[in-house]
Amino acid sequence: MRKCILDISKKRVGIAISDDQSKFIIKSSCIYYNNNFSKLQYQLKIFYQKYTIGKTLIGLPYSTANDIQVLLIKHVAHNLRNIIKPYEFVNENFSTVDAICFQMANKEEYKDFTIDEIVCRRLFEFYKDI
Repeated sequence: MRKCILDISKKRVGIAISDDQSKFIIKSSCIYYNNNFSKLQYQLKIFYQKYTIGKTLIGLPYSTANDIQVLLIKHVAHNLRNIIKPYEFVNENFSTVDAICFQMANKEEYKDFTIDEIVCRRLFEFYKDI
């Protein structure tokens, strides 16, 4: 089953898409939507139709239930539910710092990737067996 990993923020969404067996990432990207929700919906619909996604994992910082970032991510996911279903949230507390360290350690290989793409790739490595 092909998986899609999303790293949602206020202005952009990092995306990583796995192969059919969910063993490795075949595509990663970043959608800059700057609160233009229609643009985000349109771009994600293209990805989901092109790659036939079976499951979506969404990074969620498990800090506090009322944290603004957590509420934003849940709100965006809820409004995208017709495109990204089925989906589940996964703990991403470690991911941004991990992605920065990973990018620094692999500068040449990952020089053209946004931090959002690397976060998604790292989340996939951690949660690919879910």
